[in-house]
Amino acid sequence: MFAVISALSEFERHIITDRVKAGLATARAKGKKLGRPPLPLDGHGGPGGGLGWNPRSCKAPQYWPALL
Repeated sequence: MFAVISALSEFERHIITDRVKAGLATARAKGKKLGRPPLPLDGHGGPGGGLGWNPRSCKAPQYWPALL
């Protein structure tokens, strides 16, 4: 019984994988941008990838003297 259920789930996984790959290929053919959009860089160069990182907002002890 377990072997039958396992075989059916493996078959379904294969079908889903094929559908996803076909959809990605169609999107590429239409010229869509795939993947995660790039982060905005505002020239900070600090941690956070330029997302408005502020060293005064850090709670770590190495930044406490900068707050005084």
